[in-house]
Amino acid sequence: MSHTPLVLILLAALLLGACATTKNTGEVIGSAKSLYLAGKKDLDAGYYDSAIEQFESLEARYPFGKYAQQAQLDMAYAY
Repeated sequence: MSHTPLVLILLAALLLGACATTKNTGEVIGSAKSLYLAGKKDLDAGYYDSAIEQFESLEARYPFGKYAQQAQLDMAYAY
């Protein structure tokens, strides 16, 4: 019974260590066309939050591209 606190501490350290090694920045990367198509696909499927994320990323990266204006319209629809 004296080993129980030690085991719990080691288990907690392992679990927290596993969380610290994940490298998920949440950043969406891609070309203007791929971001627009991914956003449009999500929008058509009803995944509005994901579509908005794609369109916002497109607008931030390519504000004057040919897909930016349509992305703004689609983003308004998604909201």
